[in-house]
Amino acid sequence: MATEKYTSTPSLSYFPRFFGPQPCSNAIPPGTSEHATRGFGLSALYRLNGKSAEADALVREIVERDPENSFGRIAAEVDQKRATGK
Repeated sequence: MATEKYTSTPSLSYFPRFFGPQPCSNAIPPGTSEHATRGFGLSALYRLNGKSAEADALVREIVERDPENSFGRIAAEVDQKRATGK
């Protein structure tokens, strides 16, 4: 029986099927609930993989451009306040 190696850190390679090879904003139009929700998930994955600058930039984009009533926007606002302490 073959054994597979698993790691506890998710890989960013899972996301191209959702976002394409380009950043989130190029594949899913900003200003939509889908952009906010999937974008927040991607920002969390960036943070888990030690890419805090990319995560912060995506969270800022979500908070500035996406609908206030989407889950991703609400989660991004909380994450932004947690990160900045404001």
